[in-house]
Amino acid sequence: MLITIKKVKEKYYRVFADGKEIGIFHEKTLNKLKIENNKEYGEEYIKKFELIKKIKLARKKAEDILNYRDHSEKELYKKLIKHTEKEIAKYVIKYMKKRGIVDDFKYATNLAQKLIFKKNKGKNLAILEITKKGIDKDIAKKVVLNLNCDFVEQIKTLISKKHKEKLKDYESRKKLISSLLRRGYCYGDIDTAIKFFIN
Repeated sequence: MLITIKKVKEKYYRVFADGKEIGIFHEKTLNKLKIENNKEYGEEYIKKFELIKKIKLARKKAEDILNYRDHSEKELYKKLIKHTEKEIAKYVIKYMKKRGIVDDFKYATNLAQKLIFKKNKGKNLAILEITKKGIDKDIAKKVVLNLNCDFVEQIKTLISKKHKEKLKDYESRKKLISSLLRRGYCYGDIDTAIKFFIN
């Protein structure tokens, strides 16, 4: 199979196999494959070029996904395999992890800060929501605990702003406790915060 190359722009070349275009590639790719103009190469080289094209398209897709919002490694993989083969998706994610573009710890930390400080979620719910994004439970726990949030103070602030009237009687307090437990706060922290107001 005769491979011919034509320069398109700085460091980029259009590659043809027996006169049929197979794509545009960077000179680094051609150097890596040891491709020279007007030389015969075996069928395996066409497969290599096809694989490089697939990886390039998958990387572009991954970049588009990440430009929309950050993703965990697992989330990105699930989206990528809708557009490419599993092995290529794994390869692209490995490449992005090496360069720090995909970083589960950083992603989980940012998500934990948003859930706890902006959405006023408790520790338990924050950990649950982070793991739902495909983050390992140990990483989720670690990032939440690393935030050093005073959850008792956070509950006290929530009660002061929105729920003071729910402290008047036992039934109302019971409903408030249930509501705060659903938000992911620990019973001990809730109890301490409520006692601050009623003692």
